[in-house]
Amino acid sequence: MKKYLITISLFLISSVAILAQVNISADSLKKHVYILASDSLEGRGLSTYSGMKAAQYIAGNFEEFGIETIGDSYLHPFNTYVNTTNLVGHNVIGLIEGSDPVLKEEYIVLGAHYDHVSFYYNSKGEKIIFNGADDNASGTSGVIELGRALKENSHLLKRSIILIAFDGEESGLIGSTKVLKQDFFPSKQIKLMMSIDMIGRYAESQHCMIGAMASVNGGNEILEEVAKNHEIKIKNTGKKVSNRTDSGPFGDFGILALYISSGIVGPYHKPQDDAETIDYNGMKEISELLFDLTIKLAEQEKLEPSKYLVAQTKNGGVPRLRYGLK
Repeated sequence: MKKYLITISLFLISSVAILAQVNISADSLKKHVYILASDSLEGRGLSTYSGMKAAQYIAGNFEEFGIETIGDSYLHPFNTYVNTTNLVGHNVIGLIEGSDPVLKEEYIVLGAHYDHVSFYYNSKGEKIIFNGADDNASGTSGVIELGRALKENSHLLKRSIILIAFDGEESGLIGSTKVLKQDFFPSKQIKLMMSIDMIGRYAESQHCMIGAMASVNGGNEILEEVAKNHEIKIKNTGKKVSNRTDSGPFGDFGILALYISSGIVGPYHKPQDDAETIDYNGMKEISELLFDLTIKLAEQEKLEPSKYLVAQTKNGGVPRLRYGLK
């Protein structure tokens, strides 16, 4: 009789765990990539009409999911100068409020840059478009669908989630730098950010890179616990915050900042980076892993940076051992 009860209990526990897992649709991810990486959006260049169309598409999805605005709009413009030319970019920002009366005043940022390197005309007068399906329609699509899933399961979130689609990353991390200097939300209350940058090549790379997890106190243990429920092969890149992506400006502010990618493989920064080359099942698996990781990080009693990141921030974003050389 006892053995029978134990068997039933294990079955029930297993069933609850299965029901609790989120399902992020590969078809929905594919739809977003095909729209964002279409020829009609002409490579989503900074301060272009096609870039604005991409921003409006992302904002429209946030609105459809019931994600809150910060201020009056999802679109937050910023100015930047190239020589004497004023360029106007737009970050797209949404908020999902946490459920804990205290921790909801702290934020986790899920970010991805939606801009790419636009197009040029060759010697024959043909328009050559860099559609940027992996870089970074893939990461942007991941943020859109994570926004949907997290909003539907917001009761599981203790901390609040800020979703940001950054503009101007390809021009020098401009959007992510600007957003930290504007007053849309208190930057000091951001406890962690993830830069989701190029997650569409898992079938080729056979790993998902999660950079700087060791910059989080207890981060490796958190990641190990979450990874047990997924079959994704994870490449953990230690404690250094990457400055190749939008995690860089956040790390310089002393904010825990992770870099999520399936690697720089395939036609990187080439016209062949098109929607039909993307591994959508891999994107689904990575996005579901990030959903669980976000929930786990949002429920931690404390999210604190490692001593290495604290030292790096005090030195103006330069690790102590390199400070004198710079």
